[in-house]
Amino acid sequence: KLGTKYNVYWDIFRDYLVTEEVPPIGESYILRQYVNVCVDVYKLFENEAKLNLDELKGLHPKHPGTKTLDNILRELRSVGLVQKVGDYFQRSHPDIPATEDGFRKHMAAKFTRYTPYQRLLALGDDISESEVISTLKDIFKGTSFEEKTWKIYSKYLISWFEFADLDISDRFIGFRKRRYFTNLKPDFIPNKSPEKDISVFCEIKDKTKYENNSEIYKSLYDLKSLGLIDYHQKTMYLTEKGKLIQNKCGTKEIEKAIAIEAMKTARIKQSTEYFFRNPMCTRKELGEALPTLTNNIKSEEYKRRVNQTFYGWAKFVFGVLDESEIYSLNN
Repeated sequence: KLGTKYNVYWDIFRDYLVTEEVPPIGESYILRQYVNVCVDVYKLFENEAKLNLDELKGLHPKHPGTKTLDNILRELRSVGLVQKVGDYFQRSHPDIPATEDGFRKHMAAKFTRYTPYQRLLALGDDISESEVISTLKDIFKGTSFEEKTWKIYSKYLISWFEFADLDISDRFIGFRKRRYFTNLKPDFIPNKSPEKDISVFCEIKDKTKYENNSEIYKSLYDLKSLGLIDYHQKTMYLTEKGKLIQNKCGTKEIEKAIAIEAMKTARIKQSTEYFFRNPMCTRKELGEALPTLTNNIKSEEYKRRVNQTFYGWAKFVFGVLDESEIYSLNN
């Protein structure tokens, strides 16, 4: 399969002549972006049915240029996650969540039919960069790129395999392991309450595997954004800061430590400072006073939930830090 069209004379008929068996039909396309930038754009559809380019640029925390965004969307269309209808883009499969987990599960299943994966899987225990490049060149014989471009595409490919947590991921040698979960402090929106996040954090053991449980995953995202943990290929790692703070679990000091880290994120800080000035405010009043907390969010229900979460964090920080401690964090 090349793009959206099957070419029976590409691999299938040739292999049939050799083996006298019809081989499984593979999908062949070159991945031209790192996976993390595609995940970031796909997640923008979590609470939106459809978005045009301008709306996507407005929602994206990095506000990429039109050409950059268009290239990423083209990649998402090639892997079957996004489709274009008129001037709008929407998820091809509404049942696939617009989350990192949803993206990962879709790609893990899709790659079983992906010709480069099938070819590389048949190689030896260790797969070098040169073997990845030669495999791509053999599959895409009709294309011609400079050697440095093939090298770039090989790195893109491995980034997707590692993100999808494929069994082949640990066999690549000579590639720098990439991390795909970045701290989002300027635009960080917590998923869970501080109490829930602390509960999950205190149960984490360094370098342990975790299952794709949606409830714990949301707290892992929060804890990652606070700089307390990292995670990759279903393994959790405590950061150096996380190890120090985890020693406080079981004491009141854990709440103060988490509150201090939360105050290093822009929107929790903004919410808390307003709450300190208006300790009797309601969730609705906080949201109305700070509309930038939910700017770029169109869904009124989602805005309400986000404001409720920020209100909960502000109230939590207010309860464990006094005004002088807040002041010291600002100076």
